[in-house]
Amino acid sequence: MRTSSSGVGLALGIALGLGATPGRADEADWMTDADGILDIKVALSEKDGACGAALMLDRAKKTLKFEGAPGEIGCQFALEAAFDEVKSVKTGDGAGFLVELKKGKRKKLLMIPVPHVQWLLTQPMASGGFGQAMATSGLRGPDGEPVRVGGSAGGVGPQLKKVELPKEVTEDTAKAAGAVLAALGRSAK
Repeated sequence: MRTSSSGVGLALGIALGLGATPGRADEADWMTDADGILDIKVALSEKDGACGAALMLDRAKKTLKFEGAPGEIGCQFALEAAFDEVKSVKTGDGAGFLVELKKGKRKKLLMIPVPHVQWLLTQPMASGGFGQAMATSGLRGPDGEPVRVGGSAGGVGPQLKKVELPKEVTEDTAKAAGAVLAALGRSAK
């Protein structure tokens, strides 16, 4: 179980991360690996923004724990899973890394080291345009088929520009994902 002092440290780290200026994060502030326990302070992507938590991997017990930080800024759930219940750990084009579980209420956790929480909040979350909206609207033409919009009209609507992540963010994210994989006894693919 986490002590309240580490919870306070996590809450402080998240608060600092939200107001931080971009730059190199001190790894000791967000990731420790001691006595067989990897402890990463993370921000988790949620519908309305992000929340803070600790992602802990206990090599002796072979368990992964996710525990919200105290207070309003903390994630409002906790979970525990055996190492063999972790389906995958991967990074992608966007900010953060994804831990996917084989079962449970919450199967996908998109996280980023807490100093970089602003990048998790600023990545594009919407996509598509008029054509996609029509395709998902359920509207049907006189023949009973879905209404399709093609050509130049199909692309009308929001256009997304890929957010370029700073080198420090991608390096720290890769370091966190790599450490999780190593703790699980797996290698990056």
